[in-house]
Amino acid sequence: MKKKQIIYLISIVLTGFIFSSCGKDFTSLTPVSQRNATDFYKSQSDFNTSVMGAYASLQLNGNFRQGVPVSFEMQSDNAFNGAGASGVSEQYEKVDLFQQIPTGAFPSLVWSDSYKGIDRCNNIIKLIDNASFDQNLKDQYKGEALFIRSLLYYNLAITFGNVQLKLDVTTAIDRDLQQVDANTIYTQIVTDLSTAAGLLPPAYTAVDRGRATSWAAKTLEAKALLMAGKKADAKPILTDIKNNGPYTLLPNYADIFGTSHKNSAESIFEVQYLAGGRGLGSMY
Repeated sequence: MKKKQIIYLISIVLTGFIFSSCGKDFTSLTPVSQRNATDFYKSQSDFNTSVMGAYASLQLNGNFRQGVPVSFEMQSDNAFNGAGASGVSEQYEKVDLFQQIPTGAFPSLVWSDSYKGIDRCNNIIKLIDNASFDQNLKDQYKGEALFIRSLLYYNLAITFGNVQLKLDVTTAIDRDLQQVDANTIYTQIVTDLSTAAGLLPPAYTAVDRGRATSWAAKTLEAKALLMAGKKADAKPILTDIKNNGPYTLLPNYADIFGTSHKNSAESIFEVQYLAGGRGLGSMY
């Protein structure tokens, strides 16, 4: 047999082998080098890690690290822009003067970072009922995810009014971008937080201090009711918090903002930061 014919036969054999080997398992795109949604969200450790990721979304620039304090406080009497009106500080000046534009840095930051956190919460809420571990922990984690999602939606409704209400897991790039009004958001928040309050513990031990409690869920629920103009519905919840919650006013008002009084007796919920302005540190 000629050399050329031998090479040709070998090529046919190899081609047949390759095609017979390329079954569904062979072409799996799940990376073996890292965890992913396909094999994650199963154990107690998986879900605790996921909840920590949801809390971490509150620390993002568009949320409490920068976007929310600037968007909320700078347009109130609580803060002002003292860094001038040009260069990098111009964006702060626009917010301070109520001249914010849709293409500005802060609306984009608040929008995108809020939905990052909402997606993380949706994964937990959607998948945790199918997991097998201690039911009390499952309830707590689900309650925490409902609280964090509600807090992010509350901020979005306050900031933008009409926003997209997304309550399911993201499975594709193409999304329904239909928006709903703020009152629809508040109604969803009240529903979710009423559920969360029944799932969350009233307090934690020191190692878990800073996680959302049933009192935090009730407080945010009452705030959403007030924003929706439902004062009569908010009153009994606020009365319960005032009379039965484990909170007292600090003697010195300024102490509320001091780092030495973190998670104080007056604090119902705080986003947890490390010292310093970088990484997990707050800019403020």
